[in-house]
Amino acid sequence: MAQAALLGSVIASFGALIFAFVQSEFLGLRAEGGAGNALVFADVACLAGLTCLAGGLILDSKKALFLLLAFAAAFGAVLLSESRSVWLVMIVLAFLQLFIFRARVFTVLRGHVLALLGVALLLLVLTSGLIVSRFDALWQNVDRLMAGGDYNTSIGLRVALWESGVRLFAESPIFGHGMQNTSALIKEYVLRDFGLEVGFTHFHNGFMTIFIEGGIVAGCAVIAMFAVITVYAIKSLGNKEDPLARLGGAMLLMLAAVYAGGGSVNVMFGHDILDTVFMVFLIVGLFLARGTSRLTDADRAERP
Repeated sequence: MAQAALLGSVIASFGALIFAFVQSEFLGLRAEGGAGNALVFADVACLAGLTCLAGGLILDSKKALFLLLAFAAAFGAVLLSESRSVWLVMIVLAFLQLFIFRARVFTVLRGHVLALLGVALLLLVLTSGLIVSRFDALWQNVDRLMAGGDYNTSIGLRVALWESGVRLFAESPIFGHGMQNTSALIKEYVLRDFGLEVGFTHFHNGFMTIFIEGGIVAGCAVIAMFAVITVYAIKSLGNKEDPLARLGGAMLLMLAAVYAGGGSVNVMFGHDILDTVFMVFLIVGLFLARGTSRLTDADRAERP
């Protein structure tokens, strides 16, 4: 299971970089792979890359350098997706892994430092202009919102959605307004209060979307789910005798952090790809972290 998870993550990481590079450099598009949405593409690439990093730092494998290069490829794809929130989440979680597995870092990096620094420098050179332009656009959006009350920007639309969301939650806090009404309510409230015609299906905040659709009942259930996942992750990461359990714990922790962190300013659930990836990572992570093999001792003895 662990080898399959790592192989899939490696393929996804390098594949994401290829897609992102072609779309960004040759087609002039914001990288979105085959997802049709740059943010969804970035979330999946982020999880795949972080899984590769965890595998390289946890497992005693001769493929550690290859796994670290796969992480770098996924990070490059995330950069080209222009998803600023995922940039931050991936950087923070990468440093968190380096801290958690600090006892293994120097062992893994021995002899590979120059190669990895070269890859990092190449990524920085190729994307430096993109990074600067995205953050410059962010500050311009904030200035336009604060100075002139212009909500017709990336940041302005988020603020408009959040303000509308707070009002909607106050109207029906217990059981919400129902999933089927979200788009219509967003269109009505944002047009009425901000004079903007939009067609969003979510509030650019996964938790807010859930609280408005299902009220406190649904919102607290989702928060409880993330809390349970995090507890299992932390317990499994503390199991220093079982590297597979630690890998599963790392996958669970990264899953909770990416969805809860990135979902706080973007979509979290309700997209077919994001929902599928969440279930796959949750099942695999739980199996590695807390599951047991169904093979009997006799079965193991018969295996070559």
